[in-house]
Amino acid sequence: MECELCGKKTDEVFLVEVENVKLYVCKECKKYGRELNQENYKKDKVVLKFNKLNIDEENVEIVENFAEIIKRKREEMKMTQKQFGMFLNEKETFIHKIESGEIVPPLDVIKKFEKKLGIKLTTEKKVGNYQNKPIKSEGLTLGDLLSEKLKNIKK
Repeated sequence: MECELCGKKTDEVFLVEVENVKLYVCKECKKYGRELNQENYKKDKVVLKFNKLNIDEENVEIVENFAEIIKRKREEMKMTQKQFGMFLNEKETFIHKIESGEIVPPLDVIKKFEKKLGIKLTTEKKVGNYQNKPIKSEGLTLGDLLSEKLKNIKK
């Protein structure tokens, strides 16, 4: 996990309130806020664990309707959530939270589900709408101005 204040990677985070904003911070940064009570902390920590995805490294993202797809597959297999959990080596409560959309499972779990269930739950990230084709335009463009400026600098 990553401290939302300093960005440091840490195994333990604390839920604190800094200027009316809830943040998950490392041990060193928790002094900058008011630590929230343990009951809320534990509940929020579970949600954080599964919602904080670091999938930039993989260049993939989880599809929006992942919960529906997983539920539909379980129903096709004619399994209860408990049976489905046993099949996937996950807890029934975890399966329930996934299907209800309460949590987003980590990418490694999503990948495991894809492999065991033969379904697609990820898609390649879109980097933007950049097209590698020249756009016809009349007159001077910003690119033309920059090119001219760069030519003049090189001289």
